[in-house]
Amino acid sequence: MEFEEWLYADKRLETILHPDDYLELISYGYKSDTAKKWLHPLLSKHIDKGEFERRRVRKLLTKALNKDEELPQLLMTFYDLYCKGYNFFDNLGLGYGLRVEVPGINYQETWDDLTETEQTNLINSFYPDLDTEIKKVISWLDTEKIRLFGS
Repeated sequence: MEFEEWLYADKRLETILHPDDYLELISYGYKSDTAKKWLHPLLSKHIDKGEFERRRVRKLLTKALNKDEELPQLLMTFYDLYCKGYNFFDNLGLGYGLRVEVPGINYQETWDDLTETEQTNLINSFYPDLDTEIKKVISWLDTEKIRLFGS
């Protein structure tokens, strides 16, 4: 409902989109579930998928710098991204994410098998190198040494 209200109240999209696309956009019935089906192809024509993906990845990296309770999951996400072809995540994915995914401490098989103390010790063992590696990848994205193209 919020999206629909914003869409009708804010006229900026009318100046950005092609008139046919704007008319199509405001004609959807957003109360039905089928609107998503039609909205995605319409908007994807106007979104730079590479820039969207760059922002998404940069946001994950920035969140990892916060060192909060999400960090282990973020590191495992970096490993998943590496496995999906994001080769620039080699150090973050293999060096840190895989070590969280399969810690191998006292023959434990997963992160969840570790005690809280073991989890804390593992994460603490990554510093300060982890911050350095995260900042390096962020700088690659910011200086376009790495360019993402989306899928």
